Amino acid sequence: AYYNSGYLTIRKQSKAWYSPSSSYLKLVVPDNVPAKVGRQGSVNVLLTVHPEMVGKQITFHHKILCKGNLIASGVIEKTLDRIIRTGSRNIRQKGTVHKSMFNFNVTQAMVPNCRILVYYVKMDKEVVGDSITFDVEDKLENQVSIDFVEKVKKPGEKTKIIIKAKPGSRVAISALDQSVLLLKDAEELTKTEAMKVLNRQDIGPILVHRYRRRRLCRRMGWRRRMPFTALDVWQTFNVRMKTLVIYLQATRSVIEILFKM
Repeated sequence: AYYNSGYLTIRKQSKAWYSPSSSYLKLVVPDNVPAKVGRQGSVNVLLTVHPEMVGKQITFHHKILCKGNLIASGVIEKTLDRIIRTGSRNIRQKGTVHKSMFNFNVTQAMVPNCRILVYYVKMDKEVVGDSITFDVEDKLENQVSIDFVEKVKKPGEKTKIIIKAKPGSRVAISALDQSVLLLKDAEELTKTEAMKVLNRQDIGPILVHRYRRRRLCRRMGWRRRMPFTALDVWQTFNVRMKTLVIYLQATRSVIEILFKM
């Protein structure tokens, strides 16, 4: 927003990505409510289609990655029969958009969030895909609770503590006088802090080499638009790498290639 002589001016600029066939795919989480463990989650898949693709089947590949681990993957066959029209007047090359829903089971390994990747490969080997993160309820696998039998006790008196956890759990207890916290809060590891650490373990797209996009656009001279905003497919697959271990059976040796974060 810009303020000039008492007037408010708002500007919005959208950038298009390049596709040789004007084919794009976008994932949308239908609800803003975090998914619940033990139930089904879902994402909407929107993709541009051409008239000759209507009524045909497309093979979608999906992968669910949580905290750097591959939790689930598979293949889904979808028929392009549900079409919605694009309503923007600024799209130079208008097309149709197919909408379908992808369902998956939400497990404890997906807490507190995961990234889902969906893509398909066209006949000319062009890859069309997108990835998105979805939130899962902050539910710990082992629900531990602790409480005192009596809320008030005098100094020197004994008390009892009630601890609830899964059988076989090892529970550590520490006691701290509240007067110590009058001047400064203790750096305690709470559930909220633990979830913040887990949220930072997403292996989503790395926004690198952004300066190359304009150079690529001018060189290829594109003028194409997509009916929704999304990541370019190269950016979707550009994820943070963990330690990659390559096994060579011929020499029975292991080569570890370390990728810096």
